Amino acid sequence: MAGGGKLIEILPMRLEGGKDVLRLWVISTNAGGPGVHDETCVYAEPQDSLPALGDTIWWGGGRWIMFDNDRQQMTKVGYSFAAPGSRQ
Repeated sequence: MAGGGKLIEILPMRLEGGKDVLRLWVISTNAGGPGVHDETCVYAEPQDSLPALGDTIWWGGGRWIMFDNDRQQMTKVGYSFAAPGSRQ
């Protein structure tokens, strides 16, 4: 399943197992119809080249997170998940 949207936060963090990652938080507008939005997060391995806040990013079931009009990629860590505090 694909996910993605407009990037609103990049947060460096350490997972419980000690792995350093970046949490990417996106908002997808009109996800469930007009006026409906969805907030999702995904972890990525840290790297030098990053998308900017406001950029559109997307990912599928594989290991890549795409950005910069599909010209650049990041390595996804695990699966996407609902943003903290969002309603399910």
